[in-house]
Amino acid sequence: MSSSRLVFLLIVLSLFIGGMAQILHRHFTLGVPLIPSEQRQVWFIDANIDFDAIKGSVVASLALPETQTGYTLLREDLISPGFGVSVISTQNHRRAEWTIAEARGPQKLYYKIQVAADNHIVSPPAPPPPQDAANPPLFIDDALQQAIDQIVLEATKKSAGPLSFTRQIIKFLTRDSPEQNVELLRASFDSGDLLITFLTQGNIISRRVYGLELEDGRRRQRLKDYVEVYADEKWYFFDPRTGEEGKPENLLLWGQGATSILDVTGGRNSKLTFSILRQEQNALRSVLTQLDDLGQDRFSIYRLPLEDQALLKGMFLIPIGAIVIVFLRVIVGIRTSGTFMPVLLAVAFIQTELAPGLISFVLIVGTGLFVRSYLSRINLLLVPRISATIIVVIGLTILFTLLSQQMGFENIQNFAFFPLIIMSWTIERMSILWEEEGPKEVLIQSLGSLAAASLAYTLMATPIVRHLSFNFLGFQPILLSFILLMGQYTGYRLTELRRFRFLTGDK
Repeated sequence: MSSSRLVFLLIVLSLFIGGMAQILHRHFTLGVPLIPSEQRQVWFIDANIDFDAIKGSVVASLALPETQTGYTLLREDLISPGFGVSVISTQNHRRAEWTIAEARGPQKLYYKIQVAADNHIVSPPAPPPPQDAANPPLFIDDALQQAIDQIVLEATKKSAGPLSFTRQIIKFLTRDSPEQNVELLRASFDSGDLLITFLTQGNIISRRVYGLELEDGRRRQRLKDYVEVYADEKWYFFDPRTGEEGKPENLLLWGQGATSILDVTGGRNSKLTFSILRQEQNALRSVLTQLDDLGQDRFSIYRLPLEDQALLKGMFLIPIGAIVIVFLRVIVGIRTSGTFMPVLLAVAFIQTELAPGLISFVLIVGTGLFVRSYLSRINLLLVPRISATIIVVIGLTILFTLLSQQMGFENIQNFAFFPLIIMSWTIERMSILWEEEGPKEVLIQSLGSLAAASLAYTLMATPIVRHLSFNFLGFQPILLSFILLMGQYTGYRLTELRRFRFLTGDK
């Protein structure tokens, strides 16, 4: 293999790999869907805070959820009539804080969020908390302490590390027929406090976390508490009530890393409840909103004005038509009038639709050929003849547009979308071809051009192709790599094989 051939293949391979890398990055890292019709579950969650304010100033603080494994926070709103509100971010978590100088009686505060189910989001591993600050100690009398010590001793004998110790403790606490010591402890503490107490006694790093079970149409839901255990440099999730290990799929962690969920100063009888509603939304729209809010897609085409977006959307379709024409001319061997005139026709068909576009093309070119034959008989020079043809094509476009409007053919009114200069050159080219090769060759090239334009239009109008070309810029270098490869093809075209069919022995 020559060095120039090797360099060419490396260029083609680089274009293909670079385009695929960009597509895979946008899909798997940024979450942009590959299919335009893909739907995404979006959860609408309202957190309602109720409390009775004692006369005086009030400060209410609520731990907030964040984007986490499996869920992306799309939007949040804090509603607080008469209250000042701010979001305070620390290294580990965020909190919303409502403040008012004077309040008395029942108060209501609202926190609304939209959360999208997103399998592409994976939270980074959280570091362990300091050993002495992981969990506040509970008050335990001597009788309870003896029961705890006995269970810890039994669990230690049957364990070989933090995880096995935790599993042994959970077995003790969740038995259907618990021992007397366990019954005494379960009557004194809730399941979460009790499990954390045992883990603290066993010098296991653990923490309490809260989660909201996402279920469509539920009201007045409350957070459930869970326990996470730190082992092997990561956190393991446990349900202290059932002993199940692993985070449920429909669980949204709330205020992860916070020592408390709701704190109200200057009020009493505080209560936090949730209402949940699920909706299906277009995945592309929600992902783009997410990327825009997070500032992760600074070079997005969607940041441009709508007019520029519409222009680029049409430009990105041209390579689709180009690869169709290259394939039909180089591999299949279809003859067309001009190299990329069918591509421009396909772009015009996008605006006019296929059937009206074909009728428009035949009317303009047919009438233009008749006028061009007259210009040829009066022996006009080339430049005046082309200029006159352009003016005639413009006049025909205006005339057919007005006539179609008067006749009520709405879909055939878009004659103006055809490239007028290209149409003029097509008429000139076909006229010369008629004179040199005859009407048969004109018919072959005209039908070939219309067939190629129709095929290119069919591909360009496919929703998934339009989606990929506009949302994944890596699609363009991939098309270029295939065009370069086809450009090196020097074998027989498919239409030429018919000339040599006798070589196969067929009669």
